[in-house]
Parts: sequence; structure tokens; C-alpha cells
Amino acid sequence: MNACKCTLQDATPSPAIVEVHDEEIMAFDRPYDLPREVLKAADKIRLRLDKILDGPLAPEEQLPPLADQTRERTKAFALRKGWLTARQADLLTDPEFLQE
Repeated sequence: MNACKCTLQDATPSPAIVEVHDEEIMAFDRPYDLPREVLKAADKIRLRLDKILDGPLAPEEQLPPLADQTRERTKAFALRKGWLTARQADLLTDPEFLQE
């Protein structure tokens, strides 16, 4: 018989230890009391997303071109984080550099 010992510092003026036996702890087989169909659908979505995350990247030729706004945001983010120098960040938006 294992007991869970909890300290109740906020509830009482002085710390107290309360023992709760395993038989008294309520266990739920379904989190948040959701229907099994919902949990099944969530697992299916999670597995699909895990497959995408773990899958190979698409070849660069198949990727759509980046919009100018996306380039500007990437440049600003890289500068803020200190990942690139100002000159390196400027290359992200330089059309001549991007065509090479």
C-alpha cells in the first residue's frame, strides 16, 4: 500500500502532512472526460502531424517562391535575434543575389 504524502502549506497556519492511500485516489481512463471518438480522432491527427514533422523536406525546386513580405519578416527576425549581420540580412532581400 503506497501512500501519497502532500504538504498543505497554504491551507493551514503550519505545514501539515496528509497521507492519501492509493485506494482513495480517483483515476480516469479518459482525460477531460471526452468521448472515445474524440480521443480517437485526436490521436489520428497527432499521428498524421508526427508523420509530417518526421518526414523528409520537399526538394527546393518544389517549394513556392518566398513573398517579399516573408523575406522582410525573416530579415527583421534574424537581425533581432543576432543570427545575421546587417550585410547578411540585406542579401535576403537583394533580388540579384536571390537569382544567382
